[in-house]
Amino acid sequence: MIDAHAHLEQQAYNEDREEVIKKCKEELKAVVISSAHPKNFDFSVKLVRHHPKFLFLTAGLHPIYVPEISRDQEEDFMDKVRKNNDKIYGIGECGLDYKVANGKREREQQLEAFKRQIQLAEELHLPLVIHARRAFKEAVELLVNLEKERVLMHFFSAEDLIERVIEKGWYITTNTTLLWSREMQKIAKKAPLERILLETDSPWLGGSERNTPLSIKKVARKLSKIKNRDFEEVWNRCGRNAVEFFNLPLSL
Repeated sequence: MIDAHAHLEQQAYNEDREEVIKKCKEELKAVVISSAHPKNFDFSVKLVRHHPKFLFLTAGLHPIYVPEISRDQEEDFMDKVRKNNDKIYGIGECGLDYKVANGKREREQQLEAFKRQIQLAEELHLPLVIHARRAFKEAVELLVNLEKERVLMHFFSAEDLIERVIEKGWYITTNTTLLWSREMQKIAKKAPLERILLETDSPWLGGSERNTPLSIKKVARKLSKIKNRDFEEVWNRCGRNAVEFFNLPLSL
């Protein structure tokens, strides 16, 4: 199994990061870590270098950080991504977040930054990992208009758009919220297993418990019940989906 989206670079793991990774190696095939702020990029690169063939990196500018990043800082970040292209397997998470961007100006800033991330992915021939909280409709419309093909909708929660997303050949992720969210359960039931990747988004989304990539087992177990499929089938299929989407140098 592969955790397709985690944030092991975050401070929440500063005291025991290597121990967490060691435990993950005992049970998982790989973890894809998402560096979503320029300040975390260098450390994220060091992490994947230190754990080759187990940690894989995606990098992007999370929309909630757009207001605090100058254009010069953004350009410097994208240059770093270009220089480290051989270590990066996707651009993102990037996109729109209308929960935090309520005004027209903030949304326009997010949109322009999103477009630049899309261009970067095209330049580097990498897939996109999309964050679109309360903005899935707008994000999907933009990506459709730009004829994007390699797209992963991170933490996908728009039941009304699931058919369109699957029709485009894109993938979605589901995560630990699947354990309690009826909305996420409905989406998981509708989406074909062949288009689902599992993630933890750790250290977030753990509820009252600490979240690490090891929580992916709970997600797979819940998905197997929703789909009425064997746990091993879900466990292996979702892992292969991650390998195929990110083009990871792994065999499952």
